[in-house]
Amino acid sequence: MMNPMSKAVGSGFDPASTSAERRSRRRLLGVLSYLSGCLLAMATGLCGLAVFQLDTHAHIYAGIFIGMVILTWALLAAAERFFIPDACEALARDGRPPVVYLRPFSEDKPLVYDEISVGETTTVETARAEDFLVSLNAVGPLVSIAEPNRLARLGLHPLGAYREFVGMGNWQERIQKRLDQASMVVLAIGDSPGIEWEIAQARERIGPESLLLYLPPRPTNTMTRKGRIAKERAVYEKYKPLIERYFDLVMPAYSETIHIIGFDGAGTPILPTHTAPATRSFTERSRVGKVIRAQLDEVLAKVRPGIDLDRIERVGQAGMWIRTVLAYTVPVAAAMLGLSIVWPNLSSGAAITGGLVLQMLPGLLQISGWVLIAHYFRRRWVWLIPLLIGLSWLWTLGTTIWRFGFIHDPDQLWFWDRLHSVLGLLINFSTAAAILLLGLVLTHRRSRVRDTSPPA
Repeated sequence: MMNPMSKAVGSGFDPASTSAERRSRRRLLGVLSYLSGCLLAMATGLCGLAVFQLDTHAHIYAGIFIGMVILTWALLAAAERFFIPDACEALARDGRPPVVYLRPFSEDKPLVYDEISVGETTTVETARAEDFLVSLNAVGPLVSIAEPNRLARLGLHPLGAYREFVGMGNWQERIQKRLDQASMVVLAIGDSPGIEWEIAQARERIGPESLLLYLPPRPTNTMTRKGRIAKERAVYEKYKPLIERYFDLVMPAYSETIHIIGFDGAGTPILPTHTAPATRSFTERSRVGKVIRAQLDEVLAKVRPGIDLDRIERVGQAGMWIRTVLAYTVPVAAAMLGLSIVWPNLSSGAAITGGLVLQMLPGLLQISGWVLIAHYFRRRWVWLIPLLIGLSWLWTLGTTIWRFGFIHDPDQLWFWDRLHSVLGLLINFSTAAAILLLGLVLTHRRSRVRDTSPPA
């Protein structure tokens, strides 16, 4: 990519970089990392149970437990980066022409947009330039050349655009091949060696309506609108001469931030008018993401009418969800198994607590699964299902705690049991009706696709 000359040298094609052997090695490393993470997660669940049962040296086991949690997360995160399809596999499985993302490798560095403090704990929210372009997978698989560093050579691909590892091969030849296949090209503006060659290649190989200029955002790190505008003006003034130099354009004076620039069929630039989010944002990252998304919608409505950026198609997304749910289920199952083993030795209070835990965990897993399903369908009414399941879970948990902890009168117990049964039944019937409605909608959609498909 831009400025790869010092890292990707040589003119020979490196066949091993995209070979089946490389993909097999990545898959093997992913399986080993995932299985190791699941086994460690099981041990972590049992260790967490032991922390609450031991009277001596509990702080030592608590430290071990925290270390196991961190190591488990690291192994599972590494596994997902191994499982991410590379660009060749994504294109083969998806079938659509790619959206090629050209950028300086410096844009791969995550930037801190927010620092959220809760008590004595501070959490940072970071983002890379390509994180704001993921919705372009609705147009085609978003692909880019991997920076030839150690992580890429090992096969650890980041989330975002599908990476293609060139290694010591001819990176220019590979970019030309992808540009010839591309349905759209996103060119991140930056002052780095290689950009003039890439601009020339993009102009030669694709039409102007297929090119998007991307002005990567920068965190403003300010709480006032005046301070944000000053920072964004400085970033805009940095990009402005580069765009005017490379594209023979006269950019307007800064009024509000611009991140996306498109072109019509005649090469006339399309500048977006959406420069502020339509809804309130509580974090800087969210505000920037909404602005870029609105500008993408506005520009694509003119150069790619009919594209719905909400309908993102990601190769390997379903597998990631399944692995995530299984990874969460393993420690929960281990903890429940441990509870069942030590149950006879627990006191009455601990037994009640254990019973509540056994009620909570399956409900949480069910809610998590339906949240993922609702996220997949991207229909607001589907979110009713996890909402109803969550209400049922909270109602059962709350009434159980209230019944055992605060009610001792038999008449009140009878009343609460009846109320719990009636409301619980109503919520369960509503949930079942929503799931049935989802099944009917999917069945109708499938039959409609069959009726409209041409005969063989």
